[in-house]
Amino acid sequence: MLDKLTENYEVKLDLAFDYWINVMRWITGDASICRFNEKKQISYGSIYLMDSESKMRFYNGVQRINGLIRSPIKKQEWKKVQTILSENKIVPIWQLFYSKAMENLSLNDIEGFIINLAISVETIIRHLTKELLREPINLNYQSIVNSISIARILNNWYKIGFDCASWRNLDKERKNLIKLFEYRNAIMHRGEKPKINQEMKRSLISATGAFLKHGEQHINL
Repeated sequence: MLDKLTENYEVKLDLAFDYWINVMRWITGDASICRFNEKKQISYGSIYLMDSESKMRFYNGVQRINGLIRSPIKKQEWKKVQTILSENKIVPIWQLFYSKAMENLSLNDIEGFIINLAISVETIIRHLTKELLREPINLNYQSIVNSISIARILNNWYKIGFDCASWRNLDKERKNLIKLFEYRNAIMHRGEKPKINQEMKRSLISATGAFLKHGEQHINL
């Protein structure tokens, strides 16, 4: 019984730590933040857990989980992280796919990198188009918007409402995103393995990061 409760506690701790990692990645924009080892410390320190049914207290050794952060985190970013954690906000799904893309790249999985990066962009674009639809939303029109290819949306960006100055400042990023979906289509529809140099990888990452950051300003998170 106690072993089961301890195991459940450790599982919840792992989930909480993964949530913290995802929030840190989201706020800092550094998708390389990760856990790099975990070690159960049983030689010193302790934590007592309470069985809610029997009200009995039992001992569990301290579990220490370390995270790897490559660059300093700003004070303002720590405050944002704390606010999000205290409000238990959900990390946007596009940020999860963006982090997954970075993991793929670190493993030299270029196909996975491209596909997850494209999913990240497509997901936030779908959210943006929904946010810009008039209320009450016409469900038939929304289904049409949801079925339009991302390439058509990006190619007709200024014709469908993204024509203000702030969006025009992202025109270079938009062109790189069009290239991203060309790579994605080559992989998924033709089974190709595109050759992408380091400069293009950086351009795709930069364009996606800038697009996500700007797009989130127009979404009620």
